[in-house]
Amino acid sequence: MSQKEQYLTSLQILAQQLTQSTFPDPNNPQTVEEFINKFEGILQAIHTITRDDFSPMVKTTMLRAQLRGEAAARFGWGSFAMNTGGYDSLKEALRQEFREGKDEGSDM
Repeated sequence: MSQKEQYLTSLQILAQQLTQSTFPDPNNPQTVEEFINKFEGILQAIHTITRDDFSPMVKTTMLRAQLRGEAAARFGWGSFAMNTGGYDSLKEALRQEFREGKDEGSDM
């Protein structure tokens, strides 16, 4: 297998991992921090191969695409939060909303 073929295969595997990583995932319970760390780890692996970064807007879109359930309703397509802040703001909002041990009655 040529080096180019190895890169393409690696990128296909990483893309598949990225699209299969969702939050929340009933088949793989994880904290929001674990989800974000896994998501960013996959992006870093892609960066290592391509030596190119995704823009914050693309990362925001990719992250939103992986949200499910309440997370998608609050921070996904068409939500009010979709139009505010960027990638880092979205990650922080997810952390605040879905962190472990959050008081039941508290708001964002």
